[in-house]
Amino acid sequence: MKFKSWKGMGVALCLVVLAGCGGPKGTHWSSVATAAQVAVDTPLAARYETFHDIRDKTQNWWYLRRKNRIEKRIPELGLAWVWSRHGDRLEMQQVLLREKRVIDYTTADLKITRGYPAWDTLTHMLDSHLLSRLKPSAKTRVMGRPAIWYKGMIGSTTLKILWLEDLQLPAEIVRSNHGQTSRVHLTALYPEDQAPLPPLQLDEFEHMDFADLGDNEADPVWGLFAHPH
Repeated sequence: MKFKSWKGMGVALCLVVLAGCGGPKGTHWSSVATAAQVAVDTPLAARYETFHDIRDKTQNWWYLRRKNRIEKRIPELGLAWVWSRHGDRLEMQQVLLREKRVIDYTTADLKITRGYPAWDTLTHMLDSHLLSRLKPSAKTRVMGRPAIWYKGMIGSTTLKILWLEDLQLPAEIVRSNHGQTSRVHLTALYPEDQAPLPPLQLDEFEHMDFADLGDNEADPVWGLFAHPH
């Protein structure tokens, strides 16, 4: 993947909104973890895979959630995004894992780049109003947890979402539109302290403010971000 294409991926790759999914498998969550212990504010790590039939390729990625921090990481691409909430401010860090570099986005930067998602969307991976537009159907269990299917049409798109009720996260999303189908599929779920992939620590990475990219055109990495087109 070329550097110049990464800048516009900061939000698009990090949100799963209407992105699609297949059925979960395997139980990795501790049997002693009750619904009360795994509320939305309790740190967790989830591994998903995304499949688009038009590409015929599966991509694995990680979602890590704390009370005021959300991380999405795609190890095979060497990319990650970290959102953090500070009161009414939202900041994002776009991480180049192999190069050990980080682009820091302020609230103003995100609004300028039209990459300012609602915090609820980040913490649930879905627009907060989406489920209300779908019809609840069969109840089931996923990895021992209560879940319910939601189905319906949004415009010309057919949606099926398997929703983890206690964690307030999707276990599966299937999106079909004009003969094409995409799926997002939960494959593993862990309390954060038991996950094989801990949250990123970025203190030793080289940081660059988004607003300063244009002043670093001579740098072989930052220069490509300064001219994404």
